[in-house]
Amino acid sequence: MHITGTIWGDKNLVPLIIVIVLASSLFFVLNPVSLLAQNANDTTTLGVNVSVQAAIEVLPTAVNWYALIPGSNGTAGLSDDIRNLSIRNVGSYNLTNFYVDVNTEDLETTNPLGPGNISKYAASGFIRFRNETTTTDYMHLGSIEWNLTEDLDTETLNLSSVTTKYGHGWYRRANGNEYMWKVENGTGGWCNNTATYFIIKNYPENSSGYQRDLSTNFATASVSNNNTNWTFLYFGSGPLYPHCVAVYYDCTKVYIYKYDMDGGTAGTSFGSCALAKFITEDELAPGEKIDKLKVKPSIPYGTPYGDAIQSTMTIFTYII
Repeated sequence: MHITGTIWGDKNLVPLIIVIVLASSLFFVLNPVSLLAQNANDTTTLGVNVSVQAAIEVLPTAVNWYALIPGSNGTAGLSDDIRNLSIRNVGSYNLTNFYVDVNTEDLETTNPLGPGNISKYAASGFIRFRNETTTTDYMHLGSIEWNLTEDLDTETLNLSSVTTKYGHGWYRRANGNEYMWKVENGTGGWCNNTATYFIIKNYPENSSGYQRDLSTNFATASVSNNNTNWTFLYFGSGPLYPHCVAVYYDCTKVYIYKYDMDGGTAGTSFGSCALAKFITEDELAPGEKIDKLKVKPSIPYGTPYGDAIQSTMTIFTYII
């Protein structure tokens, strides 16, 4: 016991104990990984499912023209006031077969000829449209030409002996050319069947003289289809080619269009016209856009001043 007490009691052993403690601390600082737990990791999977959505965005959301000059396609000093339109696929489906519909026939419900009131006219009736595949041809979005309420001096209508209803009027263009047209009823006494007869003069009436003899120099429309309200026709030549023309059942008006494929080619609506076309039949993937569409006004001579009825242009498309 005395020996043990002498060993631990020896002052020379104290520094040794301190050195050992310090050395142990230094080893811990220099080698922490060896004394602590290793870092842990694991993985998880991530999945995304996009819901079915068909949606498009048309820009701009509004197009307006002001101070347009009769007999022109724009304002004073601007021969063609052209605006651009774009359609973007903002949904999740591939889309195709785009077509356009305007509400001209819903707004312009009564004959506006005579009173000189622009509020009787739909704005869409004065607009022409160019799709992305053509470079120069601007077609009517949806324009109505109305029956004249009285006979014209020097006109020759050359009506059939069995005709009981007819309409006649002018197809007016902004360049000053006006072409006389005539429609006669088909079977049943109305203009909503495949026997409806529609012609238009090949030559315009302008400052060079009258063109009112409908017994000669005219183009004849072919009937594509009909329904209760309309007969759908097209021309192979003449001033209305390559438009489609829908004749109203009571023979009082004709609706001129090109890119309204409502009802499709197999239906009995506007799309059944043989010359009706889609804006494009190309496939538009999500995120892609069509940005080469153009619209411009076309104001015939003799158009009343003021604001026409604001119209709506609607783009339709099909899911692939």
